Order: sequence, then C-alpha cells, then structure tokens
Amino acid sequence: MAHDYKWVWVDGKSKYEHRVVWESAFGPIPDGMQIDHINGKKKDNRLENLRLVTNQQNQYNRADVKGFTWD
Repeated sequence: MAHDYKWVWVDGKSKYEHRVVWESAFGPIPDGMQIDHINGKKKDNRLENLRLVTNQQNQYNRADVKGFTWD
C-alpha cells in the first residue's frame, strides 16, 4: 500500500523517498520503470536496497501473486 512508503519534501513538493534516493544517484527514472525494494521493506530506502525494474518484475514481490510461496 502506498501509505507504507516514506515521503519527503523536495522543492515544495512531496515525493516518495525511494525515488528521490534513486534519482539522486542515477538520474531520472525511465518511463515504464519502477524502483523496487529488494528486501521488501518499503521504508528501507538505502541505495543498496533499491533496484530499477519493470512493473512485471516488481509484481513478483507481492505475496498474492499466483505461484508465490515463502521459502
């Protein structure tokens, strides 16, 4: 859920912190791409926990995806 993400203010606008962290290091996020939290913790916005993925790749992290099991 979106409300689980951290927000920050940049130039008078609220933005998702993980997107600000990514863009500060690598520049703009390309169209159609998202920033994924590798460990699944939405408030862990360390750069080493973030990766650029497609929407489809990001959906693999959801627990309700068909065929998903916790190991």
